[in-house]
Amino acid sequence: MPAVKELLPLLARGTEADQGRPVPREPVDGVDLAGYARIAAEIAGGARPRAEVLAAHGLDEARYLAIETTWLLRLAAAALRRDLDLLAVHERAQADAHAALAPASPERPLEDYAALCAQMEAGQDPREVLASAGLSLGAWGHLQRAWTARIASSADVAAAFEAHRRARAGR
Repeated sequence: MPAVKELLPLLARGTEADQGRPVPREPVDGVDLAGYARIAAEIAGGARPRAEVLAAHGLDEARYLAIETTWLLRLAAAALRRDLDLLAVHERAQADAHAALAPASPERPLEDYAALCAQMEAGQDPREVLASAGLSLGAWGHLQRAWTARIASSADVAAAFEAHRRARAGR
């Protein structure tokens, strides 16, 4: 596994030599970018304790932190160098990982989702809105992705969402 000090030069912006060096893409301690995205999505989802997620992937906290740090430094270096390809690969891997964890259908009705959206749009603290609804950030992400997909694919669902959201917002 590359040491962090070996990756820091990749963040340098000024030298021509650094600009020409590609950002490494090989797996870190056996974990490729898609694997890192899957593990991070599972942790963020909160369905299982972090230690349990890591153990399921054959990792402990120290190894995962080294893997995570390395991938995050690589992504930062790619962003500084405008390496849009690596960033796009990461974005797609994240989306795929979260989609794989999402329930097939929303776990709350459209009316509830619209009400939560209206509260947040009205400026209420999202943490408080989610806490009062009994939702973790991971559960909110699943709910949001499930309803967003349905809203995007159906004009009727989109209209119903908008009507519920406006009614809740008092507009």
